[in-house]
Amino acid sequence: MVVSRLPEFMPPALQLKENELWWGAHPVKLSPRQQYHSRLNIPPPATEVLPGILSRAREFLRHHAPPGSLVSLIESADGSPPRNALEQALARALRAAMGHLENGEWIPAVQCLRGRGAGLTPGGDDFIAGMLLALHLYPPQRSGVDGSLPESILQAARSSHPLVNCFLKLAGAGRVAAPVQAWLQAVCWGNSGEIHHAGQKLLKLGATSGADLAFGWVTTLGILANRGVFT
Repeated sequence: MVVSRLPEFMPPALQLKENELWWGAHPVKLSPRQQYHSRLNIPPPATEVLPGILSRAREFLRHHAPPGSLVSLIESADGSPPRNALEQALARALRAAMGHLENGEWIPAVQCLRGRGAGLTPGGDDFIAGMLLALHLYPPQRSGVDGSLPESILQAARSSHPLVNCFLKLAGAGRVAAPVQAWLQAVCWGNSGEIHHAGQKLLKLGATSGADLAFGWVTTLGILANRGVFT
């Protein structure tokens, strides 16, 4: 939620009601136009077209994700190596996690990534959020994974960081920021131009958060597709 133009030096109490935001004793009316429904509402594409969809998404990330993002550490289009010790350690953790995912070892993969990286939501946690969104789009009954897997991932990813815990819980429920939803819609049902247009807004989420979440989503669905577990 972004709130602007509120008076300075106001009481710190914040309440969100159905059509009003209360900051102390001061209400801010919310019009229907200002309300955003965050639940992911995208029909999942047929699994036979998924490889092509994921290829376009991965190609966009390889060419446009910012330096320091997870995809840039291991799959950058120009082959640039990690720039410092932190990025080198993050790249090692990411490769280890992807190895676990390829073997169907979901929880060890999460443990490799949890809390890894810099920023308000570290890149590893953004990647995990993308995993959860992938499992929301193709839930266990469609993806063939164990029905308890999304909750197990959430529990394994929990940390002492309340903001990250909340972010991951929302991702598990299919709730995302508007730029993420727009890009996933473009990837699943749009053309290359729409993917690029929506992707420019996605990549403005944090320093690398948008790119890292998208890479987690693409990677997870790619692994599920390669393992042929869709039903």
